[in-house]
Amino acid sequence: MKITPEILDALDRAISDTGSIYKFAKALGVSHSTVFFWKTGRTSSINRQIWKNLRKLLKPYFAQPALASDAGEKLSTALIREERAPYGGKPGAYPMVNGRKLAFFDPLVRSAASFVQEHSFRQFYFNAVAGVTAFALRVDDSLANEIFRKESTLLVESGRPPVSGELVIAKCKGLEQVLFCTFLRDGDLYKLLPYGRNDLAPIQWDSASSSSGTLDWMYPVLEANIPFGPQ
Repeated sequence: MKITPEILDALDRAISDTGSIYKFAKALGVSHSTVFFWKTGRTSSINRQIWKNLRKLLKPYFAQPALASDAGEKLSTALIREERAPYGGKPGAYPMVNGRKLAFFDPLVRSAASFVQEHSFRQFYFNAVAGVTAFALRVDDSLANEIFRKESTLLVESGRPPVSGELVIAKCKGLEQVLFCTFLRDGDLYKLLPYGRNDLAPIQWDSASSSSGTLDWMYPVLEANIPFGPQ
């Protein structure tokens, strides 16, 4: 199934209602990077079997009911009127900071919002749920990995703790740089799995004891804008 602007618009609305890309991907039974690639254009089509399940989730969100039918698993090109703006809808501006600067953030001294506002070098536009406290993070050399290349920009929510299964940006004691990790929780056991880095071991601690010796801070990642031109 070719990914059309209508599918992307419906996907945006479904993700918004679900709460995050990661929750939507879990409901669909695919990895969150798969959904990232659909939204950012790295993947231009959807596997037929995945589309059967995805269509059911997206059906209530299509602007025109006809788009939800699977007649021949095709959508009429006549319905595609114009190129879709990134992430669709009306964007919001977020102050942007790079990874190297964010490594100096100390939540015991000030809030993330205050720190990013002072060190922001520009704004970046994302479509996010209204009322979200967030900032844009530009991936630099200190953060780049095999998934998020340099110049990628991510929307980081600083107003709530992450839930198990979400992608997070985290700063651990003893490490000079911040990391992308998948956050997992099993009761009092917390674990961070470095994302896009095969050279780092998982980081874990027991919250019943204390996290003060392991973690400085971590925040969930909501969206990603990944460039796919030449490096």
